[in-house]
Amino acid sequence: MTTTINMANPNTIWASVLVEALVRSGVTHFVISPGSRSTPLAIAAVEHPKTTTTVHFDERGAGYFALGYARANQCAAALICTSGTAVANYLPAIVEASQDFLPMVVLTADRPPETWNSGVNQTILQDGIYSHYTRLNRTLPVPGTHIPLAFLIEMVDRACDAMQNVENPGPVHLNCPFEKPLEPTGVTTDFAPWLLPIRSWLNNDVSLSQNTNRPVTDIDPLIVVQTAARLARATHGLLVFGRENDRKHAESYLKLARILKWPIWIDIQSPLRSSLTYSELPLLNADILSQSEVQNRWQPNVILQFGGPLTSQLALDYFTEVRPEIYLQVHPFTTPSMDPTRCVTNHIQTEGGKFAEALYQRLSDSEIAPSYFDSGWSTQTQNFQNQY
Repeated sequence: MTTTINMANPNTIWASVLVEALVRSGVTHFVISPGSRSTPLAIAAVEHPKTTTTVHFDERGAGYFALGYARANQCAAALICTSGTAVANYLPAIVEASQDFLPMVVLTADRPPETWNSGVNQTILQDGIYSHYTRLNRTLPVPGTHIPLAFLIEMVDRACDAMQNVENPGPVHLNCPFEKPLEPTGVTTDFAPWLLPIRSWLNNDVSLSQNTNRPVTDIDPLIVVQTAARLARATHGLLVFGRENDRKHAESYLKLARILKWPIWIDIQSPLRSSLTYSELPLLNADILSQSEVQNRWQPNVILQFGGPLTSQLALDYFTEVRPEIYLQVHPFTTPSMDPTRCVTNHIQTEGGKFAEALYQRLSDSEIAPSYFDSGWSTQTQNFQNQY
């Protein structure tokens, strides 16, 4: 057996298999908020040879730590907490992860179902507590040899598949009831027959269900040709870089920006924010957009946006008022929440960096109309460099 299983009792076996299944799906960092009911999960996470752990005593802070981990590493961390009100403290971070399509696994320990609605201390209804902000919510059965361990592995794999879904990735919730003993107290029962049906799984390192979800990367050549033609003709174009979690596309975005020479709005949550300077290209900010001179003399009729929604309410209000003839938004995921202004005329569902690179290659051989936002305007924007 290549997988190490804590054989002390059904709880430790169950938790060991659960953590192993998560590790095989790429979840290797666990953020633990100490508590009694979550003891089996915490021990399993700490004992696994391929995991790393962070201990955070406050569940709200732990949730935001996992959120930041997902942003920085483009992979999920798993949260572990005890039962009761501790569970509710994860909600703000889960909402943000959901809105930003960030992966996160939430493992909440729970008391057995017979204690629910009974007034027992630290017992609330935890099933579905995060509502529609999780991509999958399951309350697992209480560990016992009558429950096949293959069922547990399947549930974990389903959760990870939902978390990494191409169309709509985001957080998932597994509610985990445990009976006492919660600590790894040894018992005389032979649990080997319980593990026998998953022996082949234990002896390899793959998931029962192979996750085939991948980011949307295919680019329709016709869309590239049509989009490049629109951009080449535009004299009042604006490039917008919205909320995005991956920094690897910055160079492709910069190449496209330099060839178009359009003014640019960069959201505070865009990784491109630290990659451009005012000396290179005209960068817009709230001070510039609020000037009546700008509003009267220049309004974009074509907007090309990469990434998710913008943070600035001023920019959102401005785009709503201007309502350009063509507003293209490029993002791997397209849902109504990606367009709060309802101004987008075309959603292009693909990876932003590759689409920007394809546009750059196409435009390199094209005649591009000069931007109305000329060098004089560029000089004016430099005056706001210290305020941006």
